Formats: sequence, structure tokens, C-alpha cells
Amino acid sequence: MRLRFCVLGTPEIRVDTGLVPLPGARSRILVTALALLANTSVSADRLAAALWDEPPPDAETQVHADAAMLGQALRTAGGSAAARLSQRSDGYLLAIEQGELDVDRFALLYRQGRAALAAEDHYAAAHLLGQALATWRDGADPAAGWLRSRLGDLAVLRSSAAEGRLVAQLMLGRRELAADAGLLPERVRRLLSVVTPATAARMTLATGVSAGD
Repeated sequence: MRLRFCVLGTPEIRVDTGLVPLPGARSRILVTALALLANTSVSADRLAAALWDEPPPDAETQVHADAAMLGQALRTAGGSAAARLSQRSDGYLLAIEQGELDVDRFALLYRQGRAALAAEDHYAAAHLLGQALATWRDGADPAAGWLRSRLGDLAVLRSSAAEGRLVAQLMLGRRELAADAGLLPERVRRLLSVVTPATAARMTLATGVSAGD
């Protein structure tokens, strides 16, 4: 059975037969927290800090209950999913194998895409950054504390991927694909300030927009 842990957007765990039903928003946030710290034991206190900015007095009890429901959902899915979540003396561990986490795939494609962009291989950059962006889905559950910060960092990389793809598309003359309606000139001007002078000059030729417009 193939598993996919997807936390870029609304958290999902996918198996060959479909989605593992996750019992509520807190379970989805737990999946995200445990997946981002995969193969590491995570204490109940740290999980509570991902769920609440001000944890309630019974936060640890609620974390244990939510983790138990998540574990039951994985066991119900069967196959290799059944044993992925384990309780340790110092917390909970979610076992994730290489290639199963969407964050890892996004990070790899992002690095390859930005490298292609730096090398002015705009076809490869547009393709790779487009694939990186495709790993994201709409929606998200309201995380707290360190998890909110980590997801914010990933959102910044998502924006960087989108702008990198825009640069690549503009350099390929695909203005109609890169267009953001009336926002295009403003976005192009912002991008002109961060790319190399040679690339900026070519973007100006391609779009008719210059940094001083």
C-alpha cells in the first residue's frame, strides 16, 4: 500500500483506495505537526503548542485523545498505514518514508526550479516550479505557535516559487500565462528589483514594463 502524507493545504493522508478519514480539525493539525517532525518523537506539550496559543488545563489529555483517534484511523486504513503512528515514553512518532511527504517533494522541486532559473534555463524553471506549486492544495486548519510559524515559512517559499515561475514564463514570452490582470505591471516591477540586471533587461523587453514605470 502506498501512502502519501499531504500537509501543504488541508492535511490529508492518502492510500491506494482513497483518503484516510481524519476525525476533526485537531487531528489534521496533529498530522501536520507530526509530519513536519517525521520520524522523531514529539512530546504532548509540543503538540499542544501546535494546537493552542494558550493550551487549556487539560491540553495533554486532549492531545492523547486526539492522537488515539488518529491512530485508530490509520489502523482502520490497514496495510502499512496501521503501524505508522506510535506512542513512545516521551511522545508520539509518525513514521514517514522517503517520497511520502509532500513537503519534501515541494522542497526538492523548488530547489531544482530556482537553480534552473539562476542558470537561465527558463523552460526547466517554469516546469519545475509549476510542479512545486502543484503540490499545494487549498485550505488549511488554524495552527498555533511553532507550527503556524513553520507553515508561514513554507507559504513564503510558495510565493517565491510563484514569482520564480512568473519570471520564467515572462522570459519565455508567455505573458498571457503569467498575467495577473491589472496586477501584472506591479508584480513585474517588484521582480525586476531582485533579478540580475541582464534578466531585468530581458524582462523589460518581453513585457514593456521597466522598474521606473
